[in-house]
Amino acid sequence: MAEGLLREKIEFKPQPRKRRKLDERVWALFPRLIPTSTRMILRLPPQSAFRKALIRYWVRRSYEIVNRRDFELALAAQDPRVAISWTGDPSGGIAPDLVGREFRGHDGFREAWNAWLEAFEDLRVEPNEVTDLGDRLLIGVRAVGRGTTSGAQVDQRGFTLYTFERGLVVRQEFFLDRERAEGRAGIT
Repeated sequence: MAEGLLREKIEFKPQPRKRRKLDERVWALFPRLIPTSTRMILRLPPQSAFRKALIRYWVRRSYEIVNRRDFELALAAQDPRVAISWTGDPSGGIAPDLVGREFRGHDGFREAWNAWLEAFEDLRVEPNEVTDLGDRLLIGVRAVGRGTTSGAQVDQRGFTLYTFERGLVVRQEFFLDRERAEGRAGIT
């Protein structure tokens, strides 16, 4: 890991709330608050305890939202031209419809999630660490679910590299191994 770079642990409750919390209801009513608040967080000094706390909060809340399948709220944090991609997976743990493709825009976000949810009937994605890279976040995750056709239980670790511009996510890149993820992030 690069000198001075801190990896923060994320405490995450695996069971998502079924309804939006108060802040999420406010975000749904006023979606422009999302990029505004994200820009303000990313402008704080990297070593700021307040920034670290807000980033951990953002990570937990973001994964609660997608685990609840509240994609309309999740899309409010995505740039309309967001690019989403998965690196190759020799183990077959990622749905073949996802690997090697790039999904674009809000329709691409929905298409990628639909492909993932077709492969895993009860998929949950749980963040467990975050590395703050300035305008990017590298998040370690655990994906848990049961294969739709096989019925096999899946419990897989991976990483997502989020890139922000104007307070919105413009790129999401998914990796299964830390080395590739950190290499892409410029950490190693």
